[in-house]
Amino acid sequence: MANLEKSKDENQIKLKQREHVVTEEILSTIDHNNKTNDDYKTDINHNSTNDMKIKYEQIALIGSGAYGTVYKAADRQNEGRFVALKKIRIPTTEIGVPVSIVREISVLKQLQSFDHPNVVKLLDICHGNNFELEKQFTLFLVFEHIEQDLSSYLQRCPAPGLGLDKIKDLMFQIMTGVDFLHSNRIVHRDIKPANILITNRGQVKLADFGLARIYIQAQRLTAVVVTLWYRAPEVLLTTTYGTPVDIWSCGCIFAELYNRKPLFCGQSETDQLCKIFDIIGSPDPSEWPNDSVLPLSNFSNFKRRNLDNIMKDVCSDGRNLFKVSLFTANWDSLGQQVYKKQEFCQLQWGAKISLDEYDIFAASYGGPIALLRKELPMRKVNYRLIEIYTAMGDQLSTLTIKDVDIVDIGWSHKEDLVCVHANGFISLYDLFGQHISTLTLEQEIRDSKIVECKIFTTINRTGVAIMTQSLSFYLYNNLYHLKLRRLAEIPYLNERPLCWDIISFDADTKLIVSHHKELIILKSQDLSCTSINPFDGEQNKETVTCIRVSFDYSQIVLFTETGKLYLASTANDISTYYSMFDTESKTKPKQLAWCGNDVVAAHWANLLFLVDMDRNWLKYPTYGHVHMIQEIDCIRVVDNSFQEIITKVDRAAVDIFKIGSVSSASNLLEASKLFDQQNHKVDDYIRLIQEKNEMEMAVDMCLETACHEFDVATQKMLLRAASFGKCFTSNVDNNKFVRVCQELRILNAIRKPDVGIPLTHCQFEKLKIDSLIDRLTERHYFFLALKLAEYLKIVPEDGSIKILTRWAFYKIRQQDIDEEKIANQIAQKISPNSGVSFAEIANKAIEYGRKNLAIRLLDYELKATDQVPLLLKLKEYRRALQRAIESGNTYLIYMVVLSFKKIQTSEQFYLGLREYPVAYSLYQKYCKQADQDQLQNIYFQENDLIAEGLTYLEQCCLTPPLSMTANERKSKMSLVSSALDTFKKSRNDFLTTHSEEYSRLLKYQLKLEDKFASATPTGLKFFDLSLQDTMRLLLQRREYKLSDELRKEFKVSDKRYYYLRLITLAEIDEWSEIERLSKAKKSPIGYEPFVDVCIQRQNRYEAQKYLPKIRDENKIKYYIKTGNLEDAAKFAFDKKDIEALNFIQTKCSSSTVGSHHRMLQEKIRTMIDQISK
Repeated sequence: MANLEKSKDENQIKLKQREHVVTEEILSTIDHNNKTNDDYKTDINHNSTNDMKIKYEQIALIGSGAYGTVYKAADRQNEGRFVALKKIRIPTTEIGVPVSIVREISVLKQLQSFDHPNVVKLLDICHGNNFELEKQFTLFLVFEHIEQDLSSYLQRCPAPGLGLDKIKDLMFQIMTGVDFLHSNRIVHRDIKPANILITNRGQVKLADFGLARIYIQAQRLTAVVVTLWYRAPEVLLTTTYGTPVDIWSCGCIFAELYNRKPLFCGQSETDQLCKIFDIIGSPDPSEWPNDSVLPLSNFSNFKRRNLDNIMKDVCSDGRNLFKVSLFTANWDSLGQQVYKKQEFCQLQWGAKISLDEYDIFAASYGGPIALLRKELPMRKVNYRLIEIYTAMGDQLSTLTIKDVDIVDIGWSHKEDLVCVHANGFISLYDLFGQHISTLTLEQEIRDSKIVECKIFTTINRTGVAIMTQSLSFYLYNNLYHLKLRRLAEIPYLNERPLCWDIISFDADTKLIVSHHKELIILKSQDLSCTSINPFDGEQNKETVTCIRVSFDYSQIVLFTETGKLYLASTANDISTYYSMFDTESKTKPKQLAWCGNDVVAAHWANLLFLVDMDRNWLKYPTYGHVHMIQEIDCIRVVDNSFQEIITKVDRAAVDIFKIGSVSSASNLLEASKLFDQQNHKVDDYIRLIQEKNEMEMAVDMCLETACHEFDVATQKMLLRAASFGKCFTSNVDNNKFVRVCQELRILNAIRKPDVGIPLTHCQFEKLKIDSLIDRLTERHYFFLALKLAEYLKIVPEDGSIKILTRWAFYKIRQQDIDEEKIANQIAQKISPNSGVSFAEIANKAIEYGRKNLAIRLLDYELKATDQVPLLLKLKEYRRALQRAIESGNTYLIYMVVLSFKKIQTSEQFYLGLREYPVAYSLYQKYCKQADQDQLQNIYFQENDLIAEGLTYLEQCCLTPPLSMTANERKSKMSLVSSALDTFKKSRNDFLTTHSEEYSRLLKYQLKLEDKFASATPTGLKFFDLSLQDTMRLLLQRREYKLSDELRKEFKVSDKRYYYLRLITLAEIDEWSEIERLSKAKKSPIGYEPFVDVCIQRQNRYEAQKYLPKIRDENKIKYYIKTGNLEDAAKFAFDKKDIEALNFIQTKCSSSTVGSHHRMLQEKIRTMIDQISK
């Protein structure tokens, strides 16, 4: 790849401008244009009228080095103030000012504007003359004078050395100063005790910027920097380096403050490396890969020593800080954001896997990795080998696919392995290589063959886009519910496109295709084909050779043949780009990937390159074969031995862990540590936070940062700080604290190598807990999933029931284990009352052909509704019938009986059914409603004559009497006759008599119909009416004589007939006939019904006729019913019935108010008074 110079042009220009300004200032200071070199030949001790002599008076020599000499001097213009003069000699043979001096002054000038308390101040620049050294002139840099450096400070410190608090204070100030330099893109490159100054008040200031540089990422810095004892390994190994070399130097100084002697005292560069490796161990492939080229790599293997033995009296926090200082920092600035490349784990597959021999297919959300061994060019095999590993490199399975051409492999959202074959079939496998299903695509795809495809996923579906040999595109939005969409044809497409990718949303899925200088979008929603131009105008069109869409399909990056990266939004059909970066590499990258939605990563050989939307960039060297896995919030980087994660550092984490940070969250973390140490300074930090009223925010930041940390110790430290901060505010959401603790506990459990799901917190939130449980069970981590469900108190339907069911499925698939043993294991682990459906487990056993196991499992099923159908499926009819009877569910009994009937002969069926009386009875009941012939057959076989006869009678009632045809009447007469014969055989007198009377009534009704055939156009319908209805119909026709004959024929009682006649006559308003009926003889039903009928027909006049004939005990009641309250009162008075009078009085008050009733009430009161006396 090119040096990427254009991408840093702006930074280089700014740097050159600053150096030019500094050069002009220096030249102005020494009046270079107006004086000769002879004018400057003077020494500091000679009397002359130069600027230095006028302003300052030398007092003593402080020290000297390769880049100048430092003097202590008095400031003539400020009495009592001392300064430090750094004398720099400039050869007169130089044209202008040497660039090294310009750079040092440029750095000092830049720092001067900030006036940082931990960086020495540049006060002035002046010149001097030297007659003895005619070939050079002098330049003086004037600094504030500091009493001592750290080296002399340590020498003067009495035994046993510095105290813990003092060391913390010094290191905090040193790191604050270094952080300030790095924040301004300045690397010091010469941090050592002699260049760290300490005032009498203990204030630390970084000094001597002779080797400092304004740092640019692409710039390779010289290796001759830093005093040997404080030089970082990357400098000693003469490879590229950056700001971390200063952190290394600080770590060495940190150890020196504790031990009172330098940590690494090497005599040469090789000896220095050996001393370093003797403590921290030889570099392993994670730090310096085996195939990297290092000028100095001929060293022995050293084992890392325990830091507890190096720094015995240091607390754990101190050792952690020392460790962080010694090893290369993994945070890097990218514009306004901070990114880190963090090693997550060493891959378990070890040396047996060389990724350059495989095609790599990894699932998202920390999912598994499938390795497909590449085909050798000269060797054709009839099978392909796929190895499936966890994200940690533990092998799950090996899968062999025979005699098919694999076009592409991917993973579904359910973590099923998806293999797309050229012949138009898609195979699905689980994590353990077990075949799930094969999907058959449409015939037109199979005929044309698949040449390229893209498998895409969302959180809840998996799709595939296909390009066939005919250069047609097809789309399946969901593999689990196949529905083909034929996309539009691309005009003039006569060869395979350079590249294409998928943009998938719920509403629509699009394909973006690059063909020559055309970008084309194919939409599945309206099947349109649209040409787009995101570039600046038609004349600026470029050929896109690589396309990559972000994880959530909202962003897209285009790599062109000219080496430019175009970043754009997928909204509005990619109408324009929002950022362009020129990589100056026309070589197509091996991979493009999005790190979240803000940064694009491009991978070339030995280089991983990150670019953000503002064209800021960052690079990481790579060694060997590397594969990037795009995630929603990061990139997983896998090589032969290790897995790393590149992700954006959360802003809260930057505020907390940034060296020198004074944010409230950082103060809270420090306060928590001091509290554990029982240090009284904790109150100072708490007051600082409370004064800003930021305690709640500090707690939230600690919790937020803990969520994104992978290191458990760091998580605990942050959680302790958050818990400590909660004590000082009542506004903190306690539920959030509990939730964070739960989530971290879960994440730490699944990140363990033996589980192998390296989820970030963001991925965990997106994935949801139910999907995580599914993934654990798919990996057979049933116990962990169960504990997780119990820990989160997930409802059993989504937790324990689902997990235990899947565990049982897994046990059933183990064909090498005896069925009885499996049944016992399942019964021991799963209680019948657990809510788990044994019927569902048994059904799975049936699918796997394990009938006996299914039967055993069904014995534990408590729900008969689930148990019985499966027993029928297994043809266990007797078990099913017994279980249905025990359940008392008639529906189940009917189900079993009818199923049993279908497979048995009639004789076998009845013989078997007699063994189950309840089922036999229910079957008879069923036949009564659905199969009368079968019912009679049952009674005949059982010799049950009464039941058989009753069946004949029941059949008679099936047809409504008024709608009978002549044949139906004959049939009915025949049924009644059969019933009569059957009852006679049974010698049942009652039923025989009843049947005889029924038969006579039917015959009599036929005679009546013949008689009244001409009464109406259709005749009168008497047949099959009841005796009561027949008499009623005759009375309505005023056939009183015939009615009376019918009464006598069938011996109807007087009361029944009298009442029927009364009601019928009232219905036809035959009041005169009713009156004759009442006078004919004494009424057998009394005269109350006469009054009732009159009242019902609203004929009170007729009712008055029968009131005198009513019995005395009912007269008051009927007087009131007919409204004769006064007569009722008189009758009650005569009977001296006070209770009746009171009742009548209430009726008066409830009646319509009138003078008559008021008078009646008065009379009743008088009657009551008379009776009461």
